[in-house]
Amino acid sequence: MSYKSELLTIVRRRTAGLKAGIEQISEAKASGRYTLAGLQAYVDDLNTANAAAVAADQARALQVIDQAAEDWKATRKSTSAGNLQDAGYQAGLANVLQLIRSGAMDPENFPAVLEAYEGDALSMAAVADAVKNSHDIVLMELLPQKVDKSELFTQLRKNVSKYIAPVNLDNNTAAQLGLSWIVKILDRMNDNLIMEE
Repeated sequence: MSYKSELLTIVRRRTAGLKAGIEQISEAKASGRYTLAGLQAYVDDLNTANAAAVAADQARALQVIDQAAEDWKATRKSTSAGNLQDAGYQAGLANVLQLIRSGAMDPENFPAVLEAYEGDALSMAAVADAVKNSHDIVLMELLPQKVDKSELFTQLRKNVSKYIAPVNLDNNTAAQLGLSWIVKILDRMNDNLIMEE
């Protein structure tokens, strides 16, 4: 199972659990059998019954995110390191950088250049730096928006920690929105939890 599909399974399970908890709380409120203290005790009992499942899902979701982040770091490092040792690759990069610096880079060919260096953080940084120093507005507009992938892992981790949680008596809207936000973000990621640009 991919990181994405496993995380989606966990988030959907927690979304269903949250919905069921909200429905149970609503029914208990509507029954008129509970005082406010009784309702809180009812919610506490619900959470106690589900505590192990919620904790296990949260722990596994965080583990999946951490594994995906480690795989991404290892892949990124090995790609850049391998390309540093490839003389032909480095000669091609040097030619591209010279074309950019001299102003001879054709904007129509530039997207293909960017595609050739996609996935190599060091080469992309060199290309972006050369474009910025050339002050070529057209090429600058073609540069991809930099997405800090490590920050995406951090934000995903924070949201999983915050929203895979027990229900509460008063307001579960933030948890519902948070879980739906996680699903929307995952829809834009590939199986390895890398944002597709």
